[in-house]
Amino acid sequence: MLTLVTLLVLGHTALTDVTKSPPNDPIYIHGTSPELKLTCTYTKSDAETLVDNKWSDTLGTDTDQLNQAFVSTTDTDTTKKQIATYPADFIKTSGDITYSLVIADGRESNVGSYKCQIPGVTQSTDSVNVYFTKQLTFSPSTNPIYHHNTAAQISFTCTYTKAGKETLADIKWSDTLGTDSDQLNQAFVSTTDTDTTKKQVAAYPANFLTTSGDITCLFKYSFSGALHTFTHTFQVKVEPISISSPLVVVEEEGSTVTLVCSVKTVSSTTLTWRKDDTTDIPGVSSFSTDTSTLSNSLEIADGRESNVGSYKCQIPGVTQSTDSVNVYFTKQLTLSPSTNPIYHHNTAAQISFTCTYTKAGKETLADIKWSDTLGTDTDQLNQAFVSTTDTDTTKKQVATYPANFLTTSGDITCLFKYSFSGAQHTFTHTFQVKVEPISISPPLVVVEEEGSTVTLACSVKTVSSTTLTWRKDDTTDIPGDSSFSTDTSTLSNSLVIADGRESNVGSYKCQIPGVTQSTDSVNVYFTKQLTFSPSTNPIYHHNTAAQISFTCTYTKAGKETLADIKWSDTLGTDTDQLNQAFVSTTDTDTTKTQVATYPANFLTTSGDITCLFKYSFSGALHTFTHTFQVKVEPISISSPLVVVEEEGSTVTLACSVKTVSSTTLTWRKDDTTDIPGVSSFSTDNSTLSNSLVIADGRESNVGSYKCQIPGVTQSTDSVNVYFTKQLTFSPSTNPIYHHNTAAQISFTCTYTKAGKETLADIKWSDTLGTDSDQLNQAFVSTTDTDTTKKQVATYPASAAKSAGNVTCTFKYSFGELLKTFDHTFQISIQEPVISPSPRLLAEMTKTATLTCTVKTLPDTDLYWKFGSTTLATEITTSYDVKTAVKTSVLRLNNVSESNSGIYMCGAVGYDATGATLVIVHSGIQRSVEKTLIIETGATVSSYCSLTVYESEDIQISWKVETNQTNNETVIGNSTVVNGKLNSTVEIKKVSEPYKLTCTFTVSAMNISAEITIQPLDRDITCPALDSGGGTLTCSQETSPISCTYRCPEDMYLLSEGDLVSFKTVTCDSDNAQWSHVSPSNPLGIFPSCTEKVTPKSYSLNATLKFFGATQCADSVSFGSALSAALKASTSTAYSCMDTGDCSINSDSITCTSSAEGLQVKLVVVQTGGELSSPQTMINFKSQLENETSLQLSVDDGSRRRALVTLTLSKTETTQINTDCAAGQQVVNLSCVVCGVGWYETGGVCQECPRNSFSTLPGSTKCTPCPGDLKTPSAGSDSETDCTAECVVQEISGGYRSPASGYTVTPDTTINTFCNSGYDLQTNVSGSYKCGDLDQPTCYKQCAITKSSSGAEFPKLAITALSYGAELNFTCPDEGVTSVKCAEPGSALLVACQEGSISTDYIVIGVVGGLVFLGIIITITVIYRKNRSRSRKTSPVIHVLPA
Repeated sequence: MLTLVTLLVLGHTALTDVTKSPPNDPIYIHGTSPELKLTCTYTKSDAETLVDNKWSDTLGTDTDQLNQAFVSTTDTDTTKKQIATYPADFIKTSGDITYSLVIADGRESNVGSYKCQIPGVTQSTDSVNVYFTKQLTFSPSTNPIYHHNTAAQISFTCTYTKAGKETLADIKWSDTLGTDSDQLNQAFVSTTDTDTTKKQVAAYPANFLTTSGDITCLFKYSFSGALHTFTHTFQVKVEPISISSPLVVVEEEGSTVTLVCSVKTVSSTTLTWRKDDTTDIPGVSSFSTDTSTLSNSLEIADGRESNVGSYKCQIPGVTQSTDSVNVYFTKQLTLSPSTNPIYHHNTAAQISFTCTYTKAGKETLADIKWSDTLGTDTDQLNQAFVSTTDTDTTKKQVATYPANFLTTSGDITCLFKYSFSGAQHTFTHTFQVKVEPISISPPLVVVEEEGSTVTLACSVKTVSSTTLTWRKDDTTDIPGDSSFSTDTSTLSNSLVIADGRESNVGSYKCQIPGVTQSTDSVNVYFTKQLTFSPSTNPIYHHNTAAQISFTCTYTKAGKETLADIKWSDTLGTDTDQLNQAFVSTTDTDTTKTQVATYPANFLTTSGDITCLFKYSFSGALHTFTHTFQVKVEPISISSPLVVVEEEGSTVTLACSVKTVSSTTLTWRKDDTTDIPGVSSFSTDNSTLSNSLVIADGRESNVGSYKCQIPGVTQSTDSVNVYFTKQLTFSPSTNPIYHHNTAAQISFTCTYTKAGKETLADIKWSDTLGTDSDQLNQAFVSTTDTDTTKKQVATYPASAAKSAGNVTCTFKYSFGELLKTFDHTFQISIQEPVISPSPRLLAEMTKTATLTCTVKTLPDTDLYWKFGSTTLATEITTSYDVKTAVKTSVLRLNNVSESNSGIYMCGAVGYDATGATLVIVHSGIQRSVEKTLIIETGATVSSYCSLTVYESEDIQISWKVETNQTNNETVIGNSTVVNGKLNSTVEIKKVSEPYKLTCTFTVSAMNISAEITIQPLDRDITCPALDSGGGTLTCSQETSPISCTYRCPEDMYLLSEGDLVSFKTVTCDSDNAQWSHVSPSNPLGIFPSCTEKVTPKSYSLNATLKFFGATQCADSVSFGSALSAALKASTSTAYSCMDTGDCSINSDSITCTSSAEGLQVKLVVVQTGGELSSPQTMINFKSQLENETSLQLSVDDGSRRRALVTLTLSKTETTQINTDCAAGQQVVNLSCVVCGVGWYETGGVCQECPRNSFSTLPGSTKCTPCPGDLKTPSAGSDSETDCTAECVVQEISGGYRSPASGYTVTPDTTINTFCNSGYDLQTNVSGSYKCGDLDQPTCYKQCAITKSSSGAEFPKLAITALSYGAELNFTCPDEGVTSVKCAEPGSALLVACQEGSISTDYIVIGVVGGLVFLGIIITITVIYRKNRSRSRKTSPVIHVLPA
């Protein structure tokens, strides 16, 4: 034993952080007289400064100060030394420190007496006696277990080892193995002593131990008068007698029961049984020397009431088993009826069942219970009542059912429970009641092809009120059609399955719903039609070179057996077999495939190939056949089937056939003449082609042409070729006639026949009169010959008065093709022509000359008209016989406005020609150039004006010319107001010089004016931008100015829920604002860049539809089955299921059942593998959405837990979700970290609102600014953004950048710009700090009005002055004069004493920054209205499009 002993000694307190003197704590004798000095010295390091030093003691009443001592101090650069000195004879008490003596790992050498001392001065009065003893040792060291009646002596040893000075006080042994529990029973004790040990051994005699108990040794020793006790208890266990039989045995009379017991003992021990503690029964004993086990078996044969009792196993006179076996033999349960009865369904009479129990004698009734499976409550009787009859030894119960109760077969059970000595035993009997079954009319196996109709029939003996239906696959009820026969009390039902499909395949039972089903079922099969390849009837090349195969595959319905397979074709002489083909077979578990292969070059004709499969379905034979209709590709003709061309033409006929290159292809005419043509073979598509060229076609070439493989086949179609004569006509050229031609005019058309055509129609028409579909005034004469048809259309004299067309049309029928031959004569009549043009301009007071010419007869009279007046003066007429042209010249002298109008020239009685004469004022300004100097960015509206009296077809166009464009057409806005034709064009945001040209076009005359616009540069700039964590690239060349902010590589900006790598902003020169500036971002700070990270997982939410079951299995089973099916799939899209990267969350599975099948919602989760991209889950989703072959086996959810096969029929919805960590947002299935200045809330990254910030990416909250500090923008990423705030002041007549009302920092630079018509005060800057007291203001400019000529201005003339500005100008004889804008908005008069000011511009007005510049052109057009039936006279305004 290891003991720790502590000795306490009083001493003085010591300082531990300074050097001290004396170095050891002093101990003084009480009342020491010398002076006592205590020294403490502190040595400084470089950095510290003395704050305080203090002394205190516990040697007097004041514990916070020194008592009677005085302190002296000595300092150096590095030390502080203090000495506390106590007077002589002061120390009379000890201090408060304890002295400890620790004896660790105590041993015998440490045993002794300890005193505390002041060496050489004094000792403590008391002493401490310390002993270290050995632990009491004993043998055996573990508690022993012995066999009963152990033969050998048994010894127990206890040994005490002395510490050295202790004295023995007492030794005692005791056990609980006999009657005296305070002493040893039968054991004797021997003692062995040495100098340091005392050893005692307690020995028990042989064969003594028969029961378990305790043996204890006790040693008492005295240590310096203190008594100490050492004990040890041996727990001795003797193995008991054990019974291995059940402790309660209940059997029927006559049964045999065997009781077994055993004990660990010696072979001489006797082991027997004792019944009811009165009768000894020897049994049969056996001894196992291997295990020292004595066993005894007691067999009770042909057990009777006399054997009933309680049995214990014993060693006679020594001990018994603790347990006993209670044995009972009971009478058998008797019952009536003794055999299982059979009844009709819904039997009319009462039915009784009797159970009788005869008692064994000592049992107690615990319970009696009846139950049946004939109703809804399977734990009770349904409608039956029970009667009881008791005697001293029997209990009899009768269960009676009412009439008409039995509707189904089932079980009726009586149960008697009796208690035998607390153990319950149950006696039961089950009556198996059978109700006559529902019978199904054969056959029990029906096999039909899909689309067939099947009728099922069943019947049952019952009453008429019974309902009889069908049930498919034990899941779906189908009513069928029922009928009842009163003669035989038979109810029948017929079920018609029309248009049978795979969904109708199954096992059908007939049932009385909720009551019973037929034992037999009808297995209905609707097989797929035999599958085959090719799936469509094939078309082959003629004389196909390659082998040709035809495949028939039969897919088994499941249980059928092959009966026969047979092939046949009509491609040879033997129509009942295959001709030359050989057949190969391939089998799988569910299919049988046969391939019929024909040799190369076999097929030359079309025919049928048939495969026939016969299968037996549970003894029913069914035949499946398919016939391939083989077609050998025919010769095709690519030419038109009717060709009609004129003689001399070239016709090419073309045909082709799919065949081999060695085939010969030719033509045959009229089935008599072979013509070779020119053949060519295409190896690309195995096509042989032939072209027949008929050059210079004649009547001999007319005929019917077919393409052929000589001696083998011909094309079905033929080409009918005709060569006709050209339609001849006279005159051969289009005639031009003089006006009022005197002679008859004839037109001739002649058609020459090719030989076989038939005339269908002939028609003439002209456009020379009111009836455009017929001839007007002409008559037609016809001349026929055998080969020609000639017709002549003749017009009477003087009929040709106007131009027009005359057309002859011949229609001929060539077989089924209708061909039209026509010719149109274009007749021209020379009308009067007025020159120099139909629209003429003449200036006021000048002479206008109009010349009229016409081809006509010499005696034709020409006339002039102006309005309704026929002109007779100033007209000269002449006739040129060579050209048959008559000329009339009209001269108008000294023209005025009254001469403006339309002049008509014509021949008497015929249409006239008109020309328009426009009289214009002389001195028209054709080009006007004006210049306007404006502010850059202003909008200019310019217009041109034309005075109109009477006019028509006036066209107005605008052209614009800049440094970038040249004569670009722009659209003007034209109106006519009070006789003025105005056109306005607007140029927005002028930023460079413009030259505008407006042009009025009147007849052939153009009148134009030019306007030059010179913008005055104005420095409107947007604030500088901070590039933040990215790069900023700006372009000054673009308009507007643009800047692009780009994130570093692999970093992105969040923009409207998407990721972009850059953001482009533009500067609006109208307000000097960047496009991304807003009240929440007044300084245009770009958002922080962020990065993509790997998500925690992906999940796929899917809704799947299955057919094959109508009840749901549990989610765990379904998840396991679906996982297995996906792993077994050959699709690589599901490979993550094999690797364990993907799994199905069984907790997510929900199943809804219906008659159509199951709808299952589930979640597939990807937690491993390639998570940096969602491609794995995208592939999984795509495959699942298009899955067509996924099947899984799972229990059907019924009580039977039968396995069913589910087939995936449809994947309705799938959605991929990404699981991101906190502080991240899902973007396009990727996880994006919320950048600095942002935070995540609800899975979305948002900018920190104003007056808060976040410094770390992936934040989930923002930190508010301390105190009253604010941030000017949202999205702050540093606490340094928290500053005082300043609101940009409002301004009138202009705008600021950043904008008025925005909140910024006081040191933010604000730029002020003024609107058009406003300006800053002269020499005042528009740039200031937001916190400045003095801020710029926009003042209205002073408008300049010019009223006299002669003043000279600077080259850059202006229209207004800024507040405080001064303008110098020069007047004749007055020198330099100036005006100053001293009052904002006032009008300044720029005037000289005489004359008007000559300027470079005219300002019409300034409204809202829009400068109106006008050039007024006055053109007077004089025209007199004169209506004519050939000309419109209303004016028309044209605006030329851009």
